[in-house]
Amino acid sequence: MALKRTSRQWYYKFHQVITSYGFEVNLIDDYIYQKLSGSTFIFLILYVDDILLANNDKAYCTKPIHFYRHIKKIL
Repeated sequence: MALKRTSRQWYYKFHQVITSYGFEVNLIDDYIYQKLSGSTFIFLILYVDDILLANNDKAYCTKPIHFYRHIKKIL
């Protein structure tokens, strides 16, 4: 029971942090976050304790690494 509660607390903390960066929860799945800016998109897909990041802009590929390191410190 404690493990389930810990996972839920982690998810709520993640949700607070990631939405503060302008990400929105996907309408279809609560574990998919998206950020759209013009023709650029970023998706964060959560599965257990893994995060899959997908985007469509090669120039943006290095920015998520710095972003992820910052998020990892917060969580």
